[in-house]
Amino acid sequence: MEQAVKEDVIQKVKKLIKAPSCCAEARAAGTTWLESIGTEKEAEATKALIAELEMDIIPIDVLIAFAGSEAEKIRLKMQRVTTPISLDVI
Repeated sequence: MEQAVKEDVIQKVKKLIKAPSCCAEARAAGTTWLESIGTEKEAEATKALIAELEMDIIPIDVLIAFAGSEAEKIRLKMQRVTTPISLDVI
């Protein structure tokens, strides 16, 4: 990987793992990849990071189908039941 491209990827991975919406698995893969840079484990960590990111990407058509599904309606109902109500807003 060219150094300029690698530096750009490093910055993007750092931004990704700081994002509140980043799942624990992606955060762990990103952290492991950052720690592996310049070591013999870098290639393996790169593959693991790419695999994790691919698992986290949902094509828009699949997302739209899921959003209207019965499973999503149930998930939203369960989220409302398990999400605590803050008394600060009452």
